[in-house]
Amino acid sequence: MESNTAALNESPDNYVLGTTVFINNLKDNVAKIGEYVSRIDNDKEMTLVKKVQEHESDDADVLVGLVEEGLPKLVGAPAINYEQVYNQVFAVILEVPGERKDQLLLSVVNDLVANGRAEPCTLKVLSNLYNILSAHDGLRYNVFEAIVKVASKVAGAISSVVPYISRLPSLFTEWRASAQQQRQLFQLLWTIFQESDLHHEAYQVKLIYLKQLGVESDAKDMAAQVVGDWARTEGLYDLDTLASLPAIQALKDDATYGNVYALFSTLLSVTYNEWVETEAAKHAATLQQLGVEAEKLGDKIRALTIASLGAERLGQPISFAEIAEATQVPKDEIEGVIIDTIQAGLIQARMDQLNELVVVTRSTYRVFGEDQWQYLNTTLQGWKQALTDLLPVISNAKQQATHLYNLKSTAGPAEPPSS
Repeated sequence: MESNTAALNESPDNYVLGTTVFINNLKDNVAKIGEYVSRIDNDKEMTLVKKVQEHESDDADVLVGLVEEGLPKLVGAPAINYEQVYNQVFAVILEVPGERKDQLLLSVVNDLVANGRAEPCTLKVLSNLYNILSAHDGLRYNVFEAIVKVASKVAGAISSVVPYISRLPSLFTEWRASAQQQRQLFQLLWTIFQESDLHHEAYQVKLIYLKQLGVESDAKDMAAQVVGDWARTEGLYDLDTLASLPAIQALKDDATYGNVYALFSTLLSVTYNEWVETEAAKHAATLQQLGVEAEKLGDKIRALTIASLGAERLGQPISFAEIAEATQVPKDEIEGVIIDTIQAGLIQARMDQLNELVVVTRSTYRVFGEDQWQYLNTTLQGWKQALTDLLPVISNAKQQATHLYNLKSTAGPAEPPSS
């Protein structure tokens, strides 16, 4: 049964296309799309509608061909009507069998990216199509790529893509995306994130891509880029993840990027004093190659130095003077430096400003290797021994408490005082 559309305003500058109409008859559906096209094109003769009506048969190929003829016009629909117009189009195209359906949908997607409104309404249309397609439909790749491209043109919209970053490997599997498609989407994402000043997100995309690459031919180029991105980007401190990647390890003996690995290896353990006194000058050429400022990287190393000092003295008081010496920060500025390190998530600590002490209760290691496992084992063994030593004390206290209870029970109730 056909539903009635809302009345259409004849003014080309101010009109409403009406509510979405879903009709069981393909010919009537196509005629409705033809009506949309005529309104958008200010065609009072309703040319496309007439073409549909002229065909007495319900030949699907002919009717879908008429829809294809009108598709380029639909991008001009008012923003308020975008979703309903394209829902109608999808209802028709999804009835087309075989490869032609994918070709038509891909044509719609590409047209929306190239000529559609750079507004949320276009994102809504593409999101609807993405959700209509089955989870394993390869066309979802193209729709997702289109969503990313359109989102980059809509203020603030690119952030809506961020939650999907960590899911990309599983999504690629669902879409059966080729290696070339994966590379293309990764490159698109990190470029757009970088241009949008979402540097952490761009770094995360490259990191996931690097994990996907393993030790393939272009993995070394990407590994060197990721090391540079880590060094340049404020707020990145996780070196352990990088250290575990085969592509990073492959740089070690590489003729082109061996110097990048040497810098990376230094970052795994260098103290701030070592950095400013010798290491920054030693790696000056590599820093220039990667576009990294030694002073800004030094700020990051200062925070890592505090974290390393906290890890070595976990639970023990550390004086402000020690931290000042280790970081070359004036003692009266140490509180601010410690707070910055806490806010960076590298440590948890309690400060005693009166006595100028800090006790680190949790610290993040740069890398968690054999030495750290040994330290953890020693700490756990110490706790185990302390608990073992405490057990006899607890047992003795329990026995004494039981003995006193039994004495009171056998003595019976106290005699009431005589009057």
